[in-house]
Amino acid sequence: MDDPLKLTRSQWSIFRHIVRLLGSSEVYGIWGVPGSGKTQLIARFARDYLDSLKIVIVAYTNNEVKDLFWRIWHGLEYYGFSQKSIERSIRVYGSRVLEGPNAINPYCNRPIDHQVRLVITTGYSAYLVEKFRPDIMMMDERSTRMPRHTGMVLRSIPSDLLISFGDTEQHIIPGSGPSVLHRLRSVNKLVMMKETLRIPDPIYRPSSYAFYEGCMRPHPAIANSRPTPYSEPWGDWELILEPDVPLSMIHCEARPQWTGGSWVNPSQARLAHDIACELRRCYLDYDICVLSPYAPHSYNVQELLAQRIYDVATAHAFLGQEADIVIVTIPRAGRRSLISWCDRIFNVLLTRSRFKLLVICNVREVAVSSSRCYKALQMISEYGLLLDERGRERDLQQLLGYRV
Repeated sequence: MDDPLKLTRSQWSIFRHIVRLLGSSEVYGIWGVPGSGKTQLIARFARDYLDSLKIVIVAYTNNEVKDLFWRIWHGLEYYGFSQKSIERSIRVYGSRVLEGPNAINPYCNRPIDHQVRLVITTGYSAYLVEKFRPDIMMMDERSTRMPRHTGMVLRSIPSDLLISFGDTEQHIIPGSGPSVLHRLRSVNKLVMMKETLRIPDPIYRPSSYAFYEGCMRPHPAIANSRPTPYSEPWGDWELILEPDVPLSMIHCEARPQWTGGSWVNPSQARLAHDIACELRRCYLDYDICVLSPYAPHSYNVQELLAQRIYDVATAHAFLGQEADIVIVTIPRAGRRSLISWCDRIFNVLLTRSRFKLLVICNVREVAVSSSRCYKALQMISEYGLLLDERGRERDLQQLLGYRV
């Protein structure tokens, strides 16, 4: 059996850089694009140094805490650790880590004693750090994106090493001030993670050239991979069901609705449901996930897909995770939408798939959201399919009209 926490060559270079920093009382940053393997690197370091260092990992969401825990768990099992030794060494703190299918009950909310070597938590706590006195703290950049939180973290760090992971342009909030990574970049304490992405070449290219000027590359192990269908594609969506079509976009002109303090689009939700059902019939043994930048819209899709085997989540909740087939539904776009002032979320959505990616949105609204989103549309139309709601092929120039 292969090591579940196996690293690539570029990840090993960052790993060795972190090892060289051990013993210093410094703050350093690791910049990596979404999908470059930051979570894998954190889990590998925690696994390898569990016996010799006291480590704190600060994540952003409960899903990320669970994902980190189970990666480290499987890595320790590969090394021959028993369940009792893992239970003695790890503590997990979070508001909802006891819920869901990946609940980690034996390790939650238990007191810290001298045998604990690793603490995984959903938020920074100066009290926890002071009590545990870690040798190194590894922090998700999104946990410190507010300026007052950033200052508190930097002031309260004890004599240990802080490594902040994230994307310097991923979660910039207008008027929020510099984050930890932005401060580190100004003093040349930022290391770039030039990692190959774990997605095929045809899916990767749009997000690469649109957001990162092509400086990253797809992972060679799956660069030209394709899924194997369980049954022959047929019906209205036969074109996008083909295994040789890894990338496609569906233009949906239905207007969004303001419900529950956010935006939903019932027409897009129904369309995502229909396509997900067709994909499940055609690709029976593959993971299928539906993602959206808006939580209420995700709940709307989840209600339609009740009692079916699908994952439905927001972009933030799915960070650090991936699926074989991903359906992205964007209920609202435009100059004042979420992806206009935080257009890196669009890149997160595009880098979650291993084999097949489908984007459902209003192409005209996405085109005016930002220059980066417009570049992404151009790349998708060049390397993938652009369809309308009835499954007919369309031309980007005809849809955008005056923009071309």
